[in-house]
Amino acid sequence: MPWGDWQFWAATAAALVGLWFVARPFLPGKRSGDCGACGPKPRPRRTELTIGDTGVTSEGARGPGQGPPGS
Repeated sequence: MPWGDWQFWAATAAALVGLWFVARPFLPGKRSGDCGACGPKPRPRRTELTIGDTGVTSEGARGPGQGPPGS
């Protein structure tokens, strides 16, 4: 190994930097809410859970066999 050669150290440093860029997506790390490449985290949807017909106001939410609203 040419320990005293500056070109050896320059090529080794370039190889290590290249390896770091290639391996970086596979390494675990600290992730923030908005990391730029992955975009912002989606907000959780808040839904009301209903049992039967209580609290349902949209027409598409009626079950089969139920007539039009108001009947």
